[in-house]
Amino acid sequence: MKKLILRRRELVVALLSATLAGQTFSQVIANTTLDKKVIVGYQGWFGCAGDGSAANNWNHWQINKPDGRKIPAIDIWPKMGDYTETYNNGWTLRSGSAAKVFSAYDLSTVNVHFKWMQGFGIHGAFVGRQTKTIADGGNGKAFRDQVLRNVASACVTYGRVFYINYDISEEENNLSGSNINGNVFDRIKADADYWFGSSGFTATQKGRYVTISNKPVIRIFGVGSPRNKRTDGVWIFSADQARSKLDTLNNSYTVILGVNKSWRTLDNTNIRSDWRDTQAHKDAAMLVWKQAQYMQGWTVNAFTDTSGADSYYRNVLTADINWGKAQSPVVNVIPVIWPGFSWRNKQDGSVGYNTVPRGNGDFYWNNGYEAIKALIDRAAPVKSITVAMFDEIDEGTAIMKVECVLNNTPTTTSFSKLADGSSAAFITNVGGSNNQPDYFLWLTQQLKDDLAGLAPSATRPVR
Repeated sequence: MKKLILRRRELVVALLSATLAGQTFSQVIANTTLDKKVIVGYQGWFGCAGDGSAANNWNHWQINKPDGRKIPAIDIWPKMGDYTETYNNGWTLRSGSAAKVFSAYDLSTVNVHFKWMQGFGIHGAFVGRQTKTIADGGNGKAFRDQVLRNVASACVTYGRVFYINYDISEEENNLSGSNINGNVFDRIKADADYWFGSSGFTATQKGRYVTISNKPVIRIFGVGSPRNKRTDGVWIFSADQARSKLDTLNNSYTVILGVNKSWRTLDNTNIRSDWRDTQAHKDAAMLVWKQAQYMQGWTVNAFTDTSGADSYYRNVLTADINWGKAQSPVVNVIPVIWPGFSWRNKQDGSVGYNTVPRGNGDFYWNNGYEAIKALIDRAAPVKSITVAMFDEIDEGTAIMKVECVLNNTPTTTSFSKLADGSSAAFITNVGGSNNQPDYFLWLTQQLKDDLAGLAPSATRPVR
């Protein structure tokens, strides 16, 4: 009887804690499946001078060029009204006010983002973790560690789920003598083991981490990329080494591989050449994919209009799903959708703004509709979509609240000219026809409802 009373008290405390955190018990997302889940990519890489981090810089806000110029790293300006901790980097808004930005090093910032996710019914996020940054240690690793802790805490507060995305795309610049023979997979396992050990996530935070069949989910982005070759010409792993290392990871973790959209056909130059130059090498690459429990072809900027999107989702994605279902064990396929693309400032003026315009959301809605329809039509065992990205204003793919009023963005004189002599600027046609800062959060919610009901609509809803 005493044990029963204690358990009842523990339940009451848990419910009170949930209520105090601003959520109801029914709003806590189950962490044991990805089925019917909408997961957003969360970079969390924005830092500020004065944010308390050892890095103490304007990471991903500003690019300091070798010639002394300082240019913005982003094409879209965030909507700043909800943030409680902000920083002025010396830029000035067109309105005359000081421009202020946020840092993901602050828990309050990450809480704002995950509160938005809760408010718009988004189930959770994968959190970017660059393996080279982790290997380098120092200030960069300390920053990423704190962001991951912030996400884990915010998921507890707002009932969301999360998992880690290990991005290996920068390993080409890791010239360490040990960065060969699949060492990067060993480092991934060591890092994941730390977070699931006694010094990593708390028990409550682990309860928010996506865990399937008692194995935490980890996503590895960049396997099979040409950037698997170091800048000195050394491949960091072979197909056989990748397959062996993934086999070891599978003992402890559920693995998602984020790869080029042509991973199954191996006919794209963005697949490393030694995995597609002969049939034997292609066969070896396919064995790597079979080690994953989930495959995810990365589609961002891979097509520029709805026609290209339709061709991918109706032909390539459906064939990918069929391939995955034919494997034993099954390899689940999770499609990626995105709202638009723009990275002129980051590319120092070498490309235009709005290379894939958002418009009224038709492009994004079409991506979501076609992805959900493909999952349903092909009877995918797990029906889930990933949104790229939540906060990546660097490449103009962010769905978080963004600024739609030009007067609330920085002046062109706040920073240096771009390489072509033009002034950097920010795009503001990012909130649909009514210029709503949260418009793409709302559209994501509508797609989430369509996925939950397995009833996608080809017609974009009107808000």
